[in-house]
Amino acid sequence: MRPLMKALKDLLEEMGQDASRIVLTMDRWFASPQLFQFLDSYQVGFICRIKSDLPLMVPWDPYNTVTAGQISHEELAVEYADMDLRFVRSDYHEGMKQKEPWFLLTNITKEKLSRRQVVNYYAK
Repeated sequence: MRPLMKALKDLLEEMGQDASRIVLTMDRWFASPQLFQFLDSYQVGFICRIKSDLPLMVPWDPYNTVTAGQISHEELAVEYADMDLRFVRSDYHEGMKQKEPWFLLTNITKEKLSRRQVVNYYAK
């Protein structure tokens, strides 16, 4: 992650305030607490697919984690790596490579992007 974060830092500093308009979509390999915290510190929006076994803190059990695959909500406020994030679960539909829905984490608020928009961004 260090080389990626260094390159992103250089790019984001070059962009200045324009960086806040960026939305990065990332696959499961990028679900790194360090990367999420780095992007959030630069106010860069991200949508990252996560594995179904990633442990998340949920509102109904603040002392224990629940894996993403155990969350049946389509959308939920969660905590991961000491960050308040938004969990978005996609619908399964014909043509998806796997029968498992996508489990997405994002720092983008509902006011900026609806659940459907988050899923569509990731799908593109």
